[in-house]
Amino acid sequence: MTRLLTIRNALIASILLAVIGFAFLRGSFADRRSLVASAIQFVPPPPPDLGEPSGRPEGGGSRGCDAIALVPQTTVGQWGQTTEAHPTFWFRLAVGRNLTSGDRLAFKLMDETNQVVYQSEFAAPAVAPGVVKFALPNSTPALQVNQLYRWEFSIRCDAATIEDIPGLVQGSIQRVELSEAIANTLTTPTAPLDRAKLYASQGIWYDAMTTLGNELQPSNSPNPEIQTAWNRLLVQINLSNLESVPLVSCCSTR
Repeated sequence: MTRLLTIRNALIASILLAVIGFAFLRGSFADRRSLVASAIQFVPPPPPDLGEPSGRPEGGGSRGCDAIALVPQTTVGQWGQTTEAHPTFWFRLAVGRNLTSGDRLAFKLMDETNQVVYQSEFAAPAVAPGVVKFALPNSTPALQVNQLYRWEFSIRCDAATIEDIPGLVQGSIQRVELSEAIANTLTTPTAPLDRAKLYASQGIWYDAMTTLGNELQPSNSPNPEIQTAWNRLLVQINLSNLESVPLVSCCSTR
């Protein structure tokens, strides 16, 4: 009997150790994942001296036809940098309201002389509120390095039947070049999260967001690390209220 009890106690102890070990490994993995994602840190570059301070606009439309740009608010308004000749822009659509085919979306990009570089207006698809991306088409003239461009994005509710003030958000974007060392690092195969962290550390906001956002598209499998990094960037520009807002497939610029 004593021997049986000894064997039983040994088995119980082994099972307990196995359970504890498994829990420890799970916890260690989660901690490592959290540490990797938490390492992303946006370092804001000094904005250009335009002398046009403003608060963060959130669209001027009514009945939910407004938008929020996922761009840092600076002393010159919503402004950020990119290294891309044809960058991608991110917006929170239609707060508290589904878009319908009766709504119209418009995007415009202008250079420093207010010449229109690109503009498009199109009927909105039926889509639930969420974050969407607008990629500047490759057919558009490439953004010039160090030149400042101004963009406008608007939503007009029930455009054909109701006279309504469109929800309008405005901001600017500036293309810059990375140092040779950083550029060389990005030419080698690099995981999206590492690329996003590198962009963020260099103050390249638009590219950091696009690197993460492309991985979070509805057609991709969920990625907790990427989602955590995306949320952290939003918190760092005072948009923590958008952490739980899903990315939705919406609109193709053309």
